[in-house]
Amino acid sequence: MLNAFKHRINEVGYIAWSQWRVLLVVSSAIALLLLVIGLTWPKSYTSYVTVMFDEKAIIQPLMEGAAVATAATDRARLAREVINGRSFLNQIIEFAGNMKGNDDALAWELERERMRKRINIATVPPNLIRIEYRDRNPVAAHQVTEKMAQLFIDETRALKANESSAAFQFIDEQVKEYHQKLIDAENHLKEFRSDNLDARPGTDAAISIRIGELNTSLEQATLELAETRIKAESIERQLSGEAAVEVSLSREGQFQSQIAVLQSELDQLRLSYHDTYPDIVRIKHQIEDLKGQIEREHARREVAQQQAKQQGRIYVDDRVRLSPVYQQLRQQLTDTRTLIATLEARKRELDLMLKDEVGRGRRVHTGEMVLAELTRDYEVNRDIYRDLLRRRENARVSMSLDEGQQGLTLRIYEPAFLPLKPSGLRFLHFMVLGVVLAILVPVGYLVARVQLDPRVRSVDQLSTNLGYRVLASVPVVYLPSETEQARGAVRTSVIVATLLLLIYALAGGLKLAGLV
Repeated sequence: MLNAFKHRINEVGYIAWSQWRVLLVVSSAIALLLLVIGLTWPKSYTSYVTVMFDEKAIIQPLMEGAAVATAATDRARLAREVINGRSFLNQIIEFAGNMKGNDDALAWELERERMRKRINIATVPPNLIRIEYRDRNPVAAHQVTEKMAQLFIDETRALKANESSAAFQFIDEQVKEYHQKLIDAENHLKEFRSDNLDARPGTDAAISIRIGELNTSLEQATLELAETRIKAESIERQLSGEAAVEVSLSREGQFQSQIAVLQSELDQLRLSYHDTYPDIVRIKHQIEDLKGQIEREHARREVAQQQAKQQGRIYVDDRVRLSPVYQQLRQQLTDTRTLIATLEARKRELDLMLKDEVGRGRRVHTGEMVLAELTRDYEVNRDIYRDLLRRRENARVSMSLDEGQQGLTLRIYEPAFLPLKPSGLRFLHFMVLGVVLAILVPVGYLVARVQLDPRVRSVDQLSTNLGYRVLASVPVVYLPSETEQARGAVRTSVIVATLLLLIYALAGGLKLAGLV
């Protein structure tokens, strides 16, 4: 390991010896270049001012709930928006006098951009803002920083006052608008209640009770009507049966009775006389006439029954109508039909009343929906109107607080100072950097050259990296002339380094004396 390191050192020394002039020139050039850059590097003086946001003013606890103090949670953003504004930068540029007599818009825009680059804004916990400004002139940096702080405080206070005033104006306009909306909602509600007297609380329940009562009465009437119709059908069947009995006992029954009497007489006469006897012949003719009358009566009854059936009524013989039983059933049928007509009329009336009540319920339900919507609009507008009235008074108090500068208070916590030392890279930094780079660049080049060179320069590379067995090696032997050249190179390098150090010392002295 030690032998490998020694071989590396020898390799670095060999490359340095072979290229010492180039390395010396590069190292000297780097040192002189950074020295020149350090001498010509522009100085930049930074001054800053610290502004305090006093959010806990004495009046705030007293006005808690009655006024809203304008807060600035992102103070850095607020400061950037104010300071980087065109009007703000124009005032700073005019104060600095950088654009006197120059009305070129492009030049002003470029100057504003340069001014923005020189300004830095940062927040310092808990409630401070630091405004920094860089300039080549320390006095200008100090004056511009003071001016920026004062303008920032004035602009922020004006902005807060304008914001409070704008908020009050906006809320006042909203109050007037919602006052008109509230009046319109009251008028609509009044007109609707006047046009819809049924649209009142409790009407829907009363209509539901009434519909239930009508449904019950309708069901009762329907059941009574069905029962009465059944009773009428029963009476009609009884009338039909009674009429048939009475018919059989009336005209046809009389004819049959006469035929029976005549047949009895005929049988008595046949016991004594022949069929040619005149009385027997007369009785036979009478019996035939009666049978013909029975057939004609039967045919007439069938025709009358067919006609009555077609007309939908009960056929009753004229003689039957005089029967007491028939008269009683007929009276019951008349009474039953009258009751049926009464029940049908009641049912129709109940149907109409139910339909009217259902329609009224629908109208009332729709009216209640409209009434509820109108009432809801009225209540919403009323609540918003009351809230806006309260907010308007709060905004009025807030505007008064901002006008009296009693809200969010801004004051200079740490005033701007006159910078004595430039900020950023200084001449000493460039001097140190020049010496360090003048040494590190050649050394880095030599190390990289050794690491990246693929040629074999030592016995260890043959045996370790390539795996060859080395029998013998020829050592490096320097000639007297080469040794003298090496000594000359060292003397030259020492002289150049000494000259560089003297140049650095002279430049540092002149810099401290302020001559350069």
